This record gives sequence, structure tokens and C-alpha cells, in this order.
Amino acid sequence: MHRSSILEMDINTPGLRKLQGRNQLKDLVEKVQAARNEMQWGEEVLPPLLVKIAPDLSKLRLLSNWMV
Repeated sequence: MHRSSILEMDINTPGLRKLQGRNQLKDLVEKVQAARNEMQWGEEVLPPLLVKIAPDLSKLRLLSNWMV
């Protein structure tokens, strides 16, 4: 059975933008990765996780929220 080749999280919608902070996103990504890792993928490689964020964030906010 063919599974998805990529998993996408779109947190650029009203109500979800509050999840774009460093701690909130870290928690969310860890939960999604754990769920992905528990799924049966057979011999397929785990699909990468793509996180879509707001395109209007300033460069400074991006750096302060996302650089680890």
C-alpha cells in the first residue's frame, strides 16, 4: 500500500497562528512526529514533515522564534 510521501502541517490559519511560537510549535511537532513514527510504514522511509507558517512574519520574529 502506498502512503503519503510527505506530511504537511499548515498552521497559517486563524486560530492556529498562536501555535507558531517556539515552545508551542516544538510541542506540536513532537506530537505529530511521535504519531507518524507509530504508524505502519512497512519498508517505506518515514515521510518528512513540512510545517507551513505565516508568510508575513518579520525576519526578526522568524529568527527569534525558530533558531535553536
